[in-house]
Amino acid sequence: MCVKFKNKCGSGTVISTKCYGLCLLRSLSSGINKKITFLRHGLTEANKHRVNQPWGSDRYVEIDFRDTKLSRNGIQQTLQLNEKLKDKEDSVYNSIKDTQLIISSPLTRALQTSELVLTQDIFPLSIPRVIHPLARERLYLSSEIGNDKKYLKNVFSNYWDYSYLPNGEWWYNHDNNKEYVEFRPKGQYICKGEPEDIFKNRIIELKKMLLSRKEVNILVVCHWAVIRSITGTDPDNCEFVHRKFHELLTDNEIIIEN
Repeated sequence: MCVKFKNKCGSGTVISTKCYGLCLLRSLSSGINKKITFLRHGLTEANKHRVNQPWGSDRYVEIDFRDTKLSRNGIQQTLQLNEKLKDKEDSVYNSIKDTQLIISSPLTRALQTSELVLTQDIFPLSIPRVIHPLARERLYLSSEIGNDKKYLKNVFSNYWDYSYLPNGEWWYNHDNNKEYVEFRPKGQYICKGEPEDIFKNRIIELKKMLLSRKEVNILVVCHWAVIRSITGTDPDNCEFVHRKFHELLTDNEIIIEN
């Protein structure tokens, strides 16, 4: 039985039920061939500090590392990976050489990693580079509070597509008119964290966005919790994780680490 329905296809034109069904089938079939590569950012100043005072440790008091930058070791990691990718015979380069789109989290550590690792001699500017807030880290601490689009445009390259970023806040900021239930270990925190249901819904939206893109090979520079939630892996800093789209965890399987 066919139900009358109208929707918009990629062209933006209104289409019938039959055409919508074809668009849906094309989207699903592209997911079979679509490959998503995740790259976790390099080590940060916040990572460095938490070696001495781990998150969740006794009497934990958060230090303000708002939109933390790469540490010296983190920069070294990115430069080493960049050199490795310049060897076109290396298996690491060959695992990403077909990349058609680069997406980065708007957090500074991810953008630094993107610009230091994925240089123009590896991926020419003909390959689009997009900053997307859906790829940001789950807000656990102040290090996940970002900077606005105007600031990012002044600091980072003009080849980025900034159009997916709103002019104001794109990071999670809890509405004080709504109830908040603390999910983090006991400690003193600078800001409220991003609740499980909100983060999970964002990861579902991230998957939808990746599936909707026309590109078949997509590279996403992002964060531990994002990669963990969607692949089930525990990536190191500056580590690639490769998945076919249909191998990503389903919406019901998404892993949330509190």
